[in-house]
Amino acid sequence: MTEKPLRVLLVEDSPDDAELVEIELLKGGFAPMIHRVETAEQMVAALAADDWDVVLSDFNLPAFSAGGALDALQASGKDLPFLILSGLVRVEDAIALMKRGAHDFLDKAALARLVPAIEREIRDASERAQRRQAVEYLTRANTELERFAYVASHDLQEPLRTLTSFTQLLERRGGERMDADCREYMSFIIGAAKRMHELINDLLTYTRVSSRQHTTSIVPLAEACKAALSNLKSTIDEAGAMITVGELPKIVGDPVQMMQLFQNLIGNAVKFRRPDVTPTISISSERVEGDWVVAVRDNGIGIAPSTHDIFEIFRRLHNQSEYAGTGVGLAICKCILQSHHGRIWVESMPGEGSAFFFAIPALA
Repeated sequence: MTEKPLRVLLVEDSPDDAELVEIELLKGGFAPMIHRVETAEQMVAALAADDWDVVLSDFNLPAFSAGGALDALQASGKDLPFLILSGLVRVEDAIALMKRGAHDFLDKAALARLVPAIEREIRDASERAQRRQAVEYLTRANTELERFAYVASHDLQEPLRTLTSFTQLLERRGGERMDADCREYMSFIIGAAKRMHELINDLLTYTRVSSRQHTTSIVPLAEACKAALSNLKSTIDEAGAMITVGELPKIVGDPVQMMQLFQNLIGNAVKFRRPDVTPTISISSERVEGDWVVAVRDNGIGIAPSTHDIFEIFRRLHNQSEYAGTGVGLAICKCILQSHHGRIWVESMPGEGSAFFFAIPALA
């Protein structure tokens, strides 16, 4: 069997005890390289000079202690398994050190646990390192998304504004000299530019929601809903929609994102209405175990059963000519709720309206 190399920083003043540790590691299939230190100065120097797989520390030394060794390790910024080896320590003292960051305590008189404990802690340390790398990767990815958001809000918008402005200017200058086909082509250009402008704005919103950590506070959902209704006032008045809002709870969340959530759901309920039918929308909530479940119900066109996820970005269920939109709104809702440890789903049948539900953790 091939021996596994193991670099051990051993805080120990007894050469005999150090030899026992080495023998146990050899029996466990390791090829240990052990460096023994007895003082804080030696510990700090060893941590700075080399890379180690594990730190093993006696509880009390004449000029040092396990507590001091743990402090030195944590001050170095290295995430290494730290195991206490001692036969003369009170359980309360060992527990206190483990609360401070030590990973295990082993009795020197029962070193059979040493190898399994080291293997376990090295494996855990590796998993922690992988998680840190994943976080670093996501942080870099979020930074790139923020850069994209900047480009979308500035560099991509400017050409669209220029295109729209000059097309409208050309339309006015052409006036009666332009035949019906030309005017139709102009309207196509302006309409496409406006749709692209809406798509960029929605993508910008989605990027900001998905990449930024939201600010949290106590949010009365009634106020978030009221703000959304105020923003949608002209759309609601134009459709003649009847909206009733029941009692809504307070939650912990981002107030702006909660307003955006209601605005998207209510806006969709108004948009996807049946012809010649007054849109009726109700908003209510109920406590379900540890969550608040909020429902936004409408009497609109409904949604046909599908295998597709309607909360997927760019997922559209209707042609642009039937209902305008970018297919980003529900994806934003899902993203907001995921960032708040919540979830969203829908119950609907064609011609019978839809009920969108979202669950969000209740206040403790």
